[in-house]
Formats: sequence, structure tokens, C-alpha cells
Amino acid sequence: MEKDVDGSTKENELGGGSNNGGNGDQWDWTTSFVLFGLWSGLMYYVFFLAPNQIPLTDMYFLKKLLNLKGDDGFQMNEVLVGLWYIMGLWPLVYSMLLLPTARSSKGSIPVWPFLVLSCFGGAYVLIPYFALWKPPPPPVEETELQRLPLNLLESKLTAGG
Repeated sequence: MEKDVDGSTKENELGGGSNNGGNGDQWDWTTSFVLFGLWSGLMYYVFFLAPNQIPLTDMYFLKKLLNLKGDDGFQMNEVLVGLWYIMGLWPLVYSMLLLPTARSSKGSIPVWPFLVLSCFGGAYVLIPYFALWKPPPPPVEETELQRLPLNLLESKLTAGG
């Protein structure tokens, strides 16, 4: 903390945007509302609007993707097979990114149940966590606020453009 000319104190670091106020006590609910809306829209699509295949066709494709079906002359699209195999890496990537972040934000909801369930449900399970998560605002020094990129991006001309 620094002392001003008049004797009052001011903080060296300012936090986040105008909604968080610097200490993260206030919580912006609009982001959570939008994320829950996105999640509920995705769930509605998955359960009610997604094109439905015949269960026999679904099982055939699943057996081909898992290499349980022998060579019957039908060849799956190699891009689809590659994407299928790489989907197993995403929970690992999210775990490596979210675990350290969850440790630094104390008092919020635990991340481990969402990460375990994401191995089975993918991003559909992680979206509610992102909606409920309250990340700490990043520290921004006062001198950083007067630099060119932030000055330009926060100007009224940029907003108007």
C-alpha cells in the first residue's frame, strides 16, 4: 500500500474488471447464467433433437471404433477414428489445467468430481463446473493500466469501432 499526498492509502494492485471490485467478493452471475443456458440448450439438443440412428447401426459403429468388429469390408473414415481416439486425452488435458487453478481458488466448489465424471461425460460435465466456479481476479498493477494495449482496448473509440 502506498500513501497519497493527502495521507490516504491506495493499493498497488487492482483486480479484474469493474464487476469484481478488486478483491473478488462480488460475483458476476451473468456469466453463470449464460453458461447454464448454454448447457441446458446442449442437453435439450442431446436428449430430444439429436438425430436418432437405429440402435443396431449405433452398436455396429461403436464396435468398429473399438476394434471389436472384424474386417467385414466396411472401412470407417480415418478422421473419425482419429478423433475418437484423441477424445480420451481431453480429460487428461483438462485435469492438468484445472487442478492447479482449483487449488489456488480457495472456498469454491471442488473440481475433482467434475474431472472424474468428465472421463465419462466429457465437456457436458465440465460446463456446470465452469458456471459455478468463481476464479480469483488476476492482479493488475497500476502502471500496467496506462500502457498502450490496455489503453487502446479500453478506449471509447475501440468500443465504438
